[in-house]
Amino acid sequence: KVGILNLKKGGSRNVFRLQIALLLQVLDNAMKSSRAAEFLGLTALGDPVAVISEALYESEDGVEALLILNSLVLLMDSPHAYSFDIDQGRLSPAVRQDQQVQRRLDYIHSRMKISTFEDDFI
Repeated sequence: KVGILNLKKGGSRNVFRLQIALLLQVLDNAMKSSRAAEFLGLTALGDPVAVISEALYESEDGVEALLILNSLVLLMDSPHAYSFDIDQGRLSPAVRQDQQVQRRLDYIHSRMKISTFEDDFI
């Protein structure tokens, strides 16, 4: 029996990808999901954009959201240059009001398009 991360030497890349994908389905924690997705993205075993984005939208804590945003920036800056379209309207009020989160979003905004409430009314 092969465990989630216990592949024998020379194991199939597809088996590993499947195991991480199955792990993502059972994780109920935004941080754990984002870390698994970060791994998939950095190793090019899968596209992490949807999982990272949903983890960010589900977060109710500024510190957790900041860690997820750090993963997002890492993936943006990776050789695979993933692109994210963050809808700030979907962030929880506590996350939106966190000053460190706002600083990180400002940095991200300087590098890509982010949908904001203001964009919706302009």
